[in-house]
Order: sequence, then C-alpha cells, then structure tokens
Amino acid sequence: MRELRIANFLSPLLEPVYRLVAEEVGREFDVPVEFVNGRSFSQFASGEVDAGFI
Repeated sequence: MRELRIANFLSPLLEPVYRLVAEEVGREFDVPVEFVNGRSFSQFASGEVDAGFI
C-alpha cells in the first residue's frame, strides 16, 4: 500500500499538532503516513506530497 505524504507549510512551532492530525488521518484511512516539511506548493503538482497544512 502506498503511503500518504502530508507536508507542513506552516509554523514549525505547531508541528507536533500537525503530526498528530496526520497520524489520525492515517489511522482513519488505514494507510501509512509520512509527515514532511513542505518546500514549495509545486510538490503537490509533482505528486511529491498528497496533502498539506497550508
């Protein structure tokens, strides 16, 4: 099963909250989740990330 990549484009101070939400999404949909720091919105177009906190 392909993992879901969720990127953070917001404040790193709240990263623990975003990670928790990403983990819950993974549990709800029963898919593995990788949480990454976003660099550019073009990551969505290229398929590098699937969802993000923007």
